[in-house]
Amino acid sequence: MLCILFNPLQTQIVRSVSVNPWINQAIEEYLLRQISEGQVLLFLWQNKNSVLMGRNQNPWKECRISLLEEENGKLARRISGGGTVYQDEGNLNFAFMTPKKLYNLKRQFDVILQALKDLSIEAQRSGQSDLTIDGFKFSGNAFYLPRGLACHHGTLLIDTDLNRLTRYLQPSTETIKGKGIQSRRSNVMNLNQIRKGLTVETMMEGLKGSFVRIYGGTAQEVQVDENNYGISDLMEKFSSWDWRYGLTPTFEMVLHHDFPWGAFRIDLHIVKGRIDMITIESDELKGPSIQELNLPMGKDPFTKETLIQYFRGVDCFPENSVRDDVLKWIMTRDI
Repeated sequence: MLCILFNPLQTQIVRSVSVNPWINQAIEEYLLRQISEGQVLLFLWQNKNSVLMGRNQNPWKECRISLLEEENGKLARRISGGGTVYQDEGNLNFAFMTPKKLYNLKRQFDVILQALKDLSIEAQRSGQSDLTIDGFKFSGNAFYLPRGLACHHGTLLIDTDLNRLTRYLQPSTETIKGKGIQSRRSNVMNLNQIRKGLTVETMMEGLKGSFVRIYGGTAQEVQVDENNYGISDLMEKFSSWDWRYGLTPTFEMVLHHDFPWGAFRIDLHIVKGRIDMITIESDELKGPSIQELNLPMGKDPFTKETLIQYFRGVDCFPENSVRDDVLKWIMTRDI
């Protein structure tokens, strides 16, 4: 008699109690590295007042960095591609982690869609990576497929501050040229606009139940934070300037303003998030009207403060009042 042995999936649910995006990114990467054959893991977490961009994006093109930092927000860069999203504690993040041979995008999306259906919310997939209701996006998804492993992660807008989302995710008004992937702008909505009173906790419980029904297994649940795993190196990586800004593809930015005394233009060449070259143009300069600043380029991060420091130290202005006008103008720029 032929005997067929069936090996059930090993399912697990992990929930982070941290709301720090850099910590949660570190936990996510750690968990992905530990995935074993036959295992499917659902990771759930929330972030506080954060902007997360895709691996190959330019933060200066995607969000108002200065405003985010002034309001104690955190900028993060994902390991996956895709676009930039705003997250707060009214948003639920999820990740499906599997060996590549168990990666099944339809099945993973079914977990989410079934959980929503159980809450009397009818939603649809839109394209490869979005979930929508009547054309309004409430979930963006991205994918990371390292050798032998797979991660499908995404967001669920439930009670997110859409005013902050709109304020932070405004493309820069400056002229920027470069190869970074640019986000597609979408009309968004919160799920509690469809189901009044819906909370993140209710949605989270719905996802857990749907995950168990669709994947089976014991789906043992554990709660974790930065102290559960040896992730200090990963936390350092995701919070570092080099990861968040230094991976930005090379780009150029042009700043231009018409002062009462004449026009002034700054051309910036940025490599790995650092100022590589500055050229200025104005009829009010001492010497030629177009000058390349002779500064130690390629070392200093591209920030508003660095730019102000540069212009305080160069001797190219005919008088201090012109320099003061330029410095005041730079201080108003959203860079």
